[in-house]
Amino acid sequence: MASDPLGVGILGASTIAPTALVLPARRRDELRTTIIAARRPGAAAHFASEWHIPRATESYLDVVTDPSIDLVYVSLAVRDHARWSIAALDAGKHVLCEKPAAHTTAEAYAMVDAARRNRRRLLEGFHYRHHPLFASVQHIVQTGRLGAVVEMSSAILGSRPFTVGSALHDAALGGGALRHSGCYALHWMRTLMRAEPTVAAASASVGPGGTDGESAVDLVFPDGQRGRILSSFDRDPSAEDGPQLTVLFEHGRLEVDGLIVPHPSNRLRLWHKDELVIDRSVDGASSYDLQLAYMIDTIASGRDGGTTTADERDLVAGASLLDEAYAMMRLSTRGR
Repeated sequence: MASDPLGVGILGASTIAPTALVLPARRRDELRTTIIAARRPGAAAHFASEWHIPRATESYLDVVTDPSIDLVYVSLAVRDHARWSIAALDAGKHVLCEKPAAHTTAEAYAMVDAARRNRRRLLEGFHYRHHPLFASVQHIVQTGRLGAVVEMSSAILGSRPFTVGSALHDAALGGGALRHSGCYALHWMRTLMRAEPTVAAASASVGPGGTDGESAVDLVFPDGQRGRILSSFDRDPSAEDGPQLTVLFEHGRLEVDGLIVPHPSNRLRLWHKDELVIDRSVDGASSYDLQLAYMIDTIASGRDGGTTTADERDLVAGASLLDEAYAMMRLSTRGR
């Protein structure tokens, strides 16, 4: 006999919510999205009407305390992620939280503690890692076929002009190019190296909202490998900025485009010395669908009481590195 679908509630009428949650959930028989909450007057009702969600509310508490809801998707300003993720976990819900899940390292620890004490699933929404493209990149890097990694670089660029009230540009709301865009590169470099780096240098141009409109971060890994990340809200990608990820090995080079959102299009090119040996795209379903499938699988299996320790450690380590990078940016800015 089939079990009843899991009830899904959404916090935040964000532009990413339909792609990241509503449509993937609609494609799964075991999920039913029934409520959306947004504080801006009329936003939840408009979202619910557009995406055919039965209920809309301006109260986040209505969602996290609803006994019919099993999974809460948190898509708020970064500053509000921890508070409402913890509220949902304490109410017995599983939580999928948009990246970066925590505004500070302390918040990350508090979120993990809440997941553990309530034996509920907490997942940070780095959806790209569930796509076969990233599995291919991991295989190339971690099998060592071209020798050891020497350095990595990523340019995560996009034109996001400043607008008053935008959470992306407001330091108090957890905005910033590194936190919202470059965090992908921080995440995949850490994941590929299976090690935690330190920040060797970080600099930023500060926008009208008080946070980085553009930033550069240099990383050093425990065995000496280096990473460099350029994040920007101030320019569109161009050929001169290079691919989203470049990995230099002792005996070759890997370039990857489309890594953040791989399912529409991507390209993986691998050189052995000066010979191009791979030039292809990697097929796969939507990375958002694959992320949701991963989460539902771990909820259904109940392993570790609904928590996944590796993902929790990853959340804390990522928040710590962001804290370190922003602290160094502030020092760099004061020194000018």
